[in-house]
Amino acid sequence: MQSEKSTGLGYLLPTLAVITGQLDALLNDSAHRLTLVQPLVRGLKAGITRRFGDMITNVDAQLAAVMTPQLKLYWLDDEIQKARNTENMSQGYQ
Repeated sequence: MQSEKSTGLGYLLPTLAVITGQLDALLNDSAHRLTLVQPLVRGLKAGITRRFGDMITNVDAQLAAVMTPQLKLYWLDDEIQKARNTENMSQGYQ
């Protein structure tokens, strides 16, 4: 994301969602049993949460991601989050 010239706030949350999803997949993958690197993966997830936790729950950041034409709601897996963000958009979040 650092070298992109047209990257804005709308790309932050989808990027974090992809990264944490991939880290979750590594932790839950029983075929590869990552016993040696599990502490590293857990540490990375904890670091992301510690660094970006406030931004993940920030309504402005969520709406910026949802209103990015290339992303819309595709990056959200949770139907509740999709409904909440759709409602915020339709109400004209102040």
